[in-house]
Amino acid sequence: MAAGIAVTSWLGAWTVGSWGVTGIAAANAIGITVTAGLLLSGMGPRSVPIRTGRVLRELGRPLPAAVVAAVAGALVASRSAAPVAGLLAGAPPSRWCSSCSAGSWAPRAARPHSVSSAPSPEGSPMPSSVESPLRAGATRPGPVPWIAMYHSVGDCSDDPYRVTVTPGRLDRQLRWLRGHGLRGVSVAELLAARARGEGRGLVGLTFDDGYADFLDNALPALARWECTATLFVLPGRLGGDNAWDPLGPRKPLLTAHGIRHAARAGVEIGSHGLTHVDLTRADDTALRAETAESRTRLEEVTGIPVTGFCYPYGTVDQRAVDAVREAGYGYACAIDPGALSGPYTLPRVHIGQHDTAVRLFLKHRLHRLRRRPVEGLR
Repeated sequence: MAAGIAVTSWLGAWTVGSWGVTGIAAANAIGITVTAGLLLSGMGPRSVPIRTGRVLRELGRPLPAAVVAAVAGALVASRSAAPVAGLLAGAPPSRWCSSCSAGSWAPRAARPHSVSSAPSPEGSPMPSSVESPLRAGATRPGPVPWIAMYHSVGDCSDDPYRVTVTPGRLDRQLRWLRGHGLRGVSVAELLAARARGEGRGLVGLTFDDGYADFLDNALPALARWECTATLFVLPGRLGGDNAWDPLGPRKPLLTAHGIRHAARAGVEIGSHGLTHVDLTRADDTALRAETAESRTRLEEVTGIPVTGFCYPYGTVDQRAVDAVREAGYGYACAIDPGALSGPYTLPRVHIGQHDTAVRLFLKHRLHRLRRRPVEGLR
């Protein structure tokens, strides 16, 4: 922001003598562009799932309206001495072009995908907490919810994948949420609240992989700030470690007892697959095991219905979505699902050790850029 203001001030002082008001306007536009460029470039590769091309197309949608309005206003102003006439001439083209660009100029990825309105298979239990946002009557599209993605909470001195936050950092991040009128909740609670029209001020908190450090390091912070969360675990690796990560230290995973402990503390338990396999590369047998069998095993461990799924590595395609829905889940979380949209491909924002108050503020604000309407969500 300081760099953008400095550029605006310097260019404005340099050009105002020759160009007048036009120079000030040009300096302001260039300064804003510099600010936006610095913000986007400084976010880091793992900080937020944002596609620069899509953002630029969205930001460029008002451009045709501005061009047509300026031309219309200039033509009228050149033939009339009244400034009001030029303004009135530019207003109708501006409104017409804006409404036109909002439809035909929208990126194809922003259009709701058909998977979102597909019903759950018969005989698949779905608790009331996630049933209401997916019911047949919920046809009005809603914006994508803001869901934060965590992994391990512990020592991050050896963390090549940037999936660990220290307990102190997590505590400060939760404090930031509460200080800004936000409260972290499980995904099931978030979707149920949105279905009732009460989701304002709620943020989804998810923890992937089911690391054992969740009990000692994450649970106390969640309780201290009156937050809940969803814990996505691997029933095929209970008591094991993160063997799927070729780099970094081996970290222990929760046992069945640890998962039940988290569930009793009010944490939603969801499936992260059976053994952490990329579903887009799995054969049919493995795909059924990673989705349906993992759900069955988790329900045996916890004794409660499991309605949430999280795609390992965040990778997802239509075949994986169909398998998750057919397995009886009520929703599924990804990272950046691309063109796929709906309750079975909920995007999430990565939260890491370097996410201070300023970065959290930017991530929360930048989320507005991808809040496209999604069928099946209010």
